[in-house]
Amino acid sequence: MAATRKVTKPQLQSTLNQLNSYIESAPDDIEKSEPWKKINGNETIKINDCPQKLILTLADQLYVPIANLPGKLTSKLKHCAVFSNPEFYKRQALRLSTIGVSRYICSAHIENLWKRT
Repeated sequence: MAATRKVTKPQLQSTLNQLNSYIESAPDDIEKSEPWKKINGNETIKINDCPQKLILTLADQLYVPIANLPGKLTSKLKHCAVFSNPEFYKRQALRLSTIGVSRYICSAHIENLWKRT
């Protein structure tokens, strides 16, 4: 975690622009997509009932109000805050026990109808 760099505002804007593509695709595209392309997580899905605007708060962390967000969008946002745990793969490569070492680290936390990352 100490080697993890903070996200800059341009990087955050780029990520938010990518998330916007989840809202704009048609549901027919899901059925036509090849299964092997779903592995990399670049598939787009149609999410209904999304608010027109979403106000994010950038303080010590990024806060997202999730009270009026659909569950699929909340799930996709949480998925964006997950990354691989290098300690797990290091222990696995050395054939050490990985019990108690999670494969992935989720930096998203949901508190009082806010998702913080």
